[in-house]
Amino acid sequence: MKKILELNRNPILTSYWFYANLQSVITVADPKNLFIANNYNNIFSLTLNTRIQPHVLFTSEIARTIMDIYFDCPYLDLQKINKNYFFGICKFSFLDFVKHTINEGYFILLMVDRCYIKEYGFDYPSNHEIMIYGYDEEVNIVYFCDNVKDGEYRNNLSCSFSALLASFQELVFPFKLDDKDGTVDPFFDCLYLLKPRENSFYTLNLDEIIRSLRQYIHLEASFGEKTIYSYKTVWGIHVYETFKKYLHYVSGFNGSNYIKDIRGFSVLWDHKKSVLTTFKILCEYGYLSENVITAYEVIEKKILVLRNKVLKMIYSDNKKCIPKLIDNINEISEQEFLIISSALRF
Repeated sequence: MKKILELNRNPILTSYWFYANLQSVITVADPKNLFIANNYNNIFSLTLNTRIQPHVLFTSEIARTIMDIYFDCPYLDLQKINKNYFFGICKFSFLDFVKHTINEGYFILLMVDRCYIKEYGFDYPSNHEIMIYGYDEEVNIVYFCDNVKDGEYRNNLSCSFSALLASFQELVFPFKLDDKDGTVDPFFDCLYLLKPRENSFYTLNLDEIIRSLRQYIHLEASFGEKTIYSYKTVWGIHVYETFKKYLHYVSGFNGSNYIKDIRGFSVLWDHKKSVLTTFKILCEYGYLSENVITAYEVIEKKILVLRNKVLKMIYSDNKKCIPKLIDNINEISEQEFLIISSALRF
């Protein structure tokens, strides 16, 4: 038997699994991307020394835990499954559970140790969340999504049933607690079943969109003091300062053994794509003109170019481009502020 669930092969947000997987599933029920428009217009960065870890903000009021995004999504049927109860106490077969769950139309979000899946190329423990969306018994294959070794989000990954079983059964958590806030890791003893759910009552929340965009450019106060994270938190358009700080750090580092992390720049690009999506929807509803869309498309493209230049700098270890990159950031932030300020006058 073979069963492949329908999913969005080109999600708008791809920097981290918790954005990409959610969008891959719910777009079937939310083709207009109303959920993105209502929820993904602000951004914050977490900084620890010189490490940059910006994340797209789920709501404009508070930084949420990862799975809260899923529990609160109106386009999602979400089931939380206790692993010990199903596979320990009740002695369910894990592989039979996977097949039955997919047959019922549910995606499976779970933690595995990727070193047991040879297609990844890890020769050391690498715990990570994957989302299973299909299987083929004839060729003994399971299909899943994940951000791979180089960080790219892929929804065409596969492995054997035996590799999946080993990656699940041999998984070892080095710590039970999340190192950000002391809570139990949501995948420590659980996995999650996802199914897109139609919702004809969910509509565009214009007031929330305006508020989140105003908070992004600091025309209205953000709620950074409420964040659950213990790191220093920078909100809104000020995150550009975080990226400039990182580039200054790289520039002043003696040697090439500096922190090389492109994920923050990928999140920054995700944010521009999400705001662009919001603007396109507002234009469709008659609130904005095409001129705003055209102007912001330039911002989105410039951030993509910036990310790619930083990636090239990291791989080539050529730091001579850093002053120009910082100039680019200053220019982009100034242009973006003017575009969003203008858009908010509708």
